[in-house]
Amino acid sequence: MSAFAVFGGIVLWSLSVLRSSNVVLLVGLGNPGVAYCCTRHNAGAIFVDLCAEHTGAKWTPQKFGMLAEVPEDAARRLFAEKESGQGGPSGPGKKGWSGSGNESSGQKKSEPSVVEPEGGADATPDVVPRVLLFKPQIPMNGSGSPVLECVRSLKLTSSNVIIVHDDMNTPVGKLRFKFGGSAGGHKGVLDIHAKLKNKDMTRLLIGVGRPALDDQEHVRAYVLEKFPPRELDIIMNACVAYIRSFPDMLAQQMATCLKSQKKKR
Repeated sequence: MSAFAVFGGIVLWSLSVLRSSNVVLLVGLGNPGVAYCCTRHNAGAIFVDLCAEHTGAKWTPQKFGMLAEVPEDAARRLFAEKESGQGGPSGPGKKGWSGSGNESSGQKKSEPSVVEPEGGADATPDVVPRVLLFKPQIPMNGSGSPVLECVRSLKLTSSNVIIVHDDMNTPVGKLRFKFGGSAGGHKGVLDIHAKLKNKDMTRLLIGVGRPALDDQEHVRAYVLEKFPPRELDIIMNACVAYIRSFPDMLAQQMATCLKSQKKKR
């Protein structure tokens, strides 16, 4: 079987899953408050804030955190705009877009890998998933309770959830999916695993790199520091590229789930 057929099957399978549940809940982890804005530990919150900004989703306060829903027309555009080349205000195709920061020098820009759905570039799912964004509004290490309450309130399961968070084991600006496995020492993720009583959920890891000194004191200081301007630019451009490639992001999610589930058999 060709690689194209395999990836085509993954995309079709992912769309069938989304048709059955029809909801994707992106949970961006971070510490609330102005003091923590643009810190490394808030990379997940930065991602969902950019999702809201890019799609026009409006944040509304809930007793368990901040919730937003991507408008249906915006969700539909997310599934179509990457093929048309019409990016958002800060996306590719617009003046000022810097991607990975290498385009001006003529180097090839770094973007998420693209998995084209069967049917060609214009293929868009008949049923566009309902896309929800969520930010817990308590300190990071207690993220589990608000996530559990949000999932229960929306009558979802962990299979609908993508946890978005910072990861020191991934280079700055690289985003990757992980299904299941340990929290890698991330206390916010550990608390979610404990409260949901389930580790088998999808996570989108945003690379923030590691400090020069790897002891507990320096690690804590590192993740609570604000991104240097150049790193913040890299992070934000990488996040926007992923948001604009939302169908590919979901296909990558499902591919990661498939690969992890096969390893467990």
